[in-house]
Amino acid sequence: MKNRFVLFILFFWIGCGFGLRAQIPGMKQVSLGDYGTMEIPNNFIEMDDDMIAFKYPAQRRPIIMFTDSLQEVEVGLTMHPTLFEEKDMKLLMKFIKSTLIQQFDTVKFLSDTVLIHHEKKSGKFNLKTIRRFRSVTGKINLIEKYVSQRYFIIGKELLVFSFYCPFNIKNEWEEKTERMIGTIVLKK
Repeated sequence: MKNRFVLFILFFWIGCGFGLRAQIPGMKQVSLGDYGTMEIPNNFIEMDDDMIAFKYPAQRRPIIMFTDSLQEVEVGLTMHPTLFEEKDMKLLMKFIKSTLIQQFDTVKFLSDTVLIHHEKKSGKFNLKTIRRFRSVTGKINLIEKYVSQRYFIIGKELLVFSFYCPFNIKNEWEEKTERMIGTIVLKK
């Protein structure tokens, strides 16, 4: 019995020494290209370039996005060049906040903070967004989303990890989102 305990401790110590981490049940580790790794739900798939271009028709599209089988829940990474440094995160968050307000018809900030993630300063926004659009019949429809974003400054790059889902399923995804974002391991 004592030998099993010693072996367990030895393997645990070796695993920690090599940076091995236990995966969260129901999650799989995915590569974020040159930027690192994170864990996402097992049933998520990587969106191809056409899918990303269709859903995100902006000039600066996400580098990588994953979605569920219904394509209503998404998580991914966008990169922007920046002149800000990690120590400027609070100031940067003020600029980002004003940009987010301009992107949507209505924004309600649920949380807004600067925190430490694996020894790196990180900005965090959780918000409810509303976009109004008029259907072909003239009826005004609302798209309400729950958005969780984390911001990291690595060198001259701003990395934005984003999670999106319909607001009516926010409670189902809020804790899972925090777990996913908690698994982000940056290479740089």
